[in-house]
Amino acid sequence: MKYPVIFDQSGRQDKYYTITFPNFIGLVEKSDSIDGLNGCLKKAREALMNHLTDYAAQPDIPAPSDINEVIQANPHAIVTEVEIKLPSHLLHN
Repeated sequence: MKYPVIFDQSGRQDKYYTITFPNFIGLVEKSDSIDGLNGCLKKAREALMNHLTDYAAQPDIPAPSDINEVIQANPHAIVTEVEIKLPSHLLHN
């Protein structure tokens, strides 16, 4: 499953990116730009997996947003996707 992730540095005076996920309001991380995009992606993937453990008791995990819509809504940010494999206990059939 691939979820869009937004790396935004606009309005910041430091060297960090704010990492947000449109499908998970309130999930916010930051990553040092020195880590590069690969470091930011790793941090984003870890944050998302940790966050999803909170969804174990929920009936539905949000479906990923359309990446093109997220890109259009965030023209000054880096938008990409984070691929994760959901643990079987989080899959609801």
